[in-house]
Order: sequence, then C-alpha cells, then structure tokens
Amino acid sequence: LIANPAAVHNKGTGAGTRYVDEDLNRCFLKSTLYNKNTSSGSEQTVEARRAKEIDSLLGPKSSDNPACDFILDLHNTTSNTGPVLCLHPEDEFAMKVVRIKNWLT
Repeated sequence: LIANPAAVHNKGTGAGTRYVDEDLNRCFLKSTLYNKNTSSGSEQTVEARRAKEIDSLLGPKSSDNPACDFILDLHNTTSNTGPVLCLHPEDEFAMKVVRIKNWLT
C-alpha cells in the first residue's frame, strides 16, 4: 500500500515533497476521520481524503474488529539516525512482536 500516491507523483515531477497539503500521519485522529462536516479545510486536503480511504481498507480505527491486526508503517528519513523503531508501549501485540524478534531487550 502506498499511503500517499499523490505525494509520490509530486516528487516524480521534481516538487520534492513528502505530502501535498498536510502530513498524512496527522490525519488519522478519530475526530478527523469520522467528522461528517466537510466544510473545514482539513477534510478537503488530499491527505485527509486518503486517510479516510486507508481507514476504510485497514480499519476502521474505531472498530473492535479492524480489517487487519497489525500495521507496519515504514518511513525514510534524510537524518542519519540509523534504524529506528517507534511503537506505543501500551500496544501489547506490538510489544510481543518486538520481544519475539529480540528488537527490545
């Protein structure tokens, strides 16, 4: 799944951006995903619309039975950080995966 194909297309044209209107990662708040009011600017952005599409494919985020069990969100960076793994400490499944793979001591 390419999360933001519009930004990929922009980058291919030399625009060099990772998003079109706003950071896609900031569009997954429940208040944004499920707000029926489309008059505000945020809901009209390319990324806000894409977040709703992704949520309908993989979620819904508010469901007790989402369409997938685990999402691995891969990013690149221009920073020289080396490999980084970010996860929520209260996500029991993620913590089990990390411990099984010995990524966390």
